[in-house]
Amino acid sequence: MHISNKPVHRIGLIYEQQAKVERIKKSKASGSEQDIVTLSDEGKELQAVLAKVYLPQEPSAKAIRIKEELASGNYHRSGKEIAMSMLKYTSQKV
Repeated sequence: MHISNKPVHRIGLIYEQQAKVERIKKSKASGSEQDIVTLSDEGKELQAVLAKVYLPQEPSAKAIRIKEELASGNYHRSGKEIAMSMLKYTSQKV
């Protein structure tokens, strides 16, 4: 099963578009007027969630080890090992 983060990404794009519109409105306003923008509690929560989603995550130790084995040419797994791993993975997701 593939889980996509497209809805979260879409929310991020909408947020960016709204921010651009606010900057344009602010730049068009005369110098004597000042606009004040405050985020609602929901907006602040969304901002915190988006910040966590877009932060790069550290790879696991297993991922680093496999990457090193692949780079050195020492990563060899039999078809049986791969099949067993796939079965284990799919049985956990159901």
